[in-house]
Amino acid sequence: MTHFIPLRKRPVLSALMLLLLGSCFCQAQEMLTDSARKEASEWLKEVKAGYLNTSSSRIQKAVAALTAATSTENAAMKLYVDAMKDRFLNPTSMMSRMLNRGGGFRMMRMPGSGGKGGNSSKPDSPSTAFSNWRKQNTGNNVAPGFKKALQIQCKWMLLCLRKADAEKNERELNVSSSVLSMLDEVAANAKDVGEQLPMVGGASEVIRTYLNIGDYRSETLPDNLMDLNTIFDRVLLVPYK
Repeated sequence: MTHFIPLRKRPVLSALMLLLLGSCFCQAQEMLTDSARKEASEWLKEVKAGYLNTSSSRIQKAVAALTAATSTENAAMKLYVDAMKDRFLNPTSMMSRMLNRGGGFRMMRMPGSGGKGGNSSKPDSPSTAFSNWRKQNTGNNVAPGFKKALQIQCKWMLLCLRKADAEKNERELNVSSSVLSMLDEVAANAKDVGEQLPMVGGASEVIRTYLNIGDYRSETLPDNLMDLNTIFDRVLLVPYK
């Protein structure tokens, strides 16, 4: 006897089915009876609701984590270290991320890079590799202004996530005032964070993957807070066009 798993428990399949069926639903309507058309319409609504509810739970967790990270510089750094720990200690997810994105960034030393000095023929264990990375990239080894820049970047990620969620759910969300506030904060801390803001872009990608929100990208706000041309063009200058 064949057993079917409810689509609501398979969000990826639900999304694909929704896209596929939605594209041909109008054509199918002409071939259905009134009762069948009503039943199909209700089924599509159920599939969509199940997918959105699954996504909503994931987004709520990410919003909570980013909100906590924006409270202090140390909180932002903790989220980053937790994300890096997951990256080092979870070989399967780490490999998929490497294949999808390719390489790392300057603040990161990837696991399996070999022993001290990289001369050992036996690679470090994931836990040893992470321990070495943490020693080299935290505490007194953190560049001045990095943690503050990371805190600001977490605030930007949170704003982008909320905007992306609004776009996916077809809700209006005016972010102009929030964007201006963020740019004011960057300007006020320019002396400290100016050189570090480009560096935290890589850190934000690690955090994004850790929070499982890699597919949540705003069509309006760029991932990079320093992409001022896009920010002005898509947000700040829109009312004047």
